[in-house]
Amino acid sequence: MKNLFLLLLFGLISTANAGVYYYPERNESGIKVICDDTLSLHRLKFNDGTEYALKGDGKRKYRNPKFPKNKLTGRWANTKNIWCEYVELSKEEMLPVLCKAGLKTDKGIWSDDKINNAIASIKWGENYPDNLQATAYKTCNYGGYLK
Repeated sequence: MKNLFLLLLFGLISTANAGVYYYPERNESGIKVICDDTLSLHRLKFNDGTEYALKGDGKRKYRNPKFPKNKLTGRWANTKNIWCEYVELSKEEMLPVLCKAGLKTDKGIWSDDKINNAIASIKWGENYPDNLQATAYKTCNYGGYLK
């Protein structure tokens, strides 16, 4: 009886969906934002509004947010008063996200200058060794970011 009651109780609790967004142009190597926005999105967003769906976009994996709601990591920093957690990413955390996105753009593998530029500038700064496409390809393939 106790198990049946718990099953019914947990079955009635609604789950909160969370959008997971990556912004490579914010700070030196990018930020990750997780929001209780009733969406199960997994997106890469640029300052000009360009947005790319990443692997798992809309899937159950991004359904329940896994972050503490406290004043040290989260805030309502948007016009819709949606709780979000903002996490600064290191180069080693941001580059795998960008490299995987670079392989799956609508324009073709390593054909999106916006993603290629983000990869090159995060890894190499303003003085990257080759053209954008070659630098993104070499950084991701030889740097071990596609694992």
